[in-house]
Amino acid sequence: MIIALIGFRCAGKSTIGKILAEKLDLRHVDLDKYIEGENDKSITDILSSKGESVFRDMETVALKMAIKHDNSVIACGGGVVMREENIKLLRQGAVVVWLEASARTIAERMQKDASNGYKRPSLTNLGPIMEITTLLAQRLPFYAGARHVGFKTDENTPDEIVARIITYLKNRKK
Repeated sequence: MIIALIGFRCAGKSTIGKILAEKLDLRHVDLDKYIEGENDKSITDILSSKGESVFRDMETVALKMAIKHDNSVIACGGGVVMREENIKLLRQGAVVVWLEASARTIAERMQKDASNGYKRPSLTNLGPIMEITTLLAQRLPFYAGARHVGFKTDENTPDEIVARIITYLKNRKK
């Protein structure tokens, strides 16, 4: 079984992915961390030096690699759904779980993340709230179209979301 977590940045993909993989005794793959390791650069550095198009190419290559390995939970990058090829790979090879969060929740989580020393890369010239609102609006139909199931992460703990995903997976097999 392969479970792919999609959603906007700070929706909880990495955190929930680690917990879910541990509970189900599956391998955890964080696509952004994989790309950073393969390139010995942060996502921010890759985006600023090579551009978003090259980064998206790297993301597709990483997804193709990750989707080949069964028994995995894949935490995808927030923009992975912006390529039709990626959506096809995800839907054909994995149970796709959309972790949805509001713009407000995302902004709050990003602010906490930045205070811990990790700054998420800007993809537009807009301020943080406008960027989140704009990109989220653009991506919502792609997340909705790619997912098999979705869960809102605003009001729930990662453990609660993991429990809901596990319940979905058990019921799905019946």
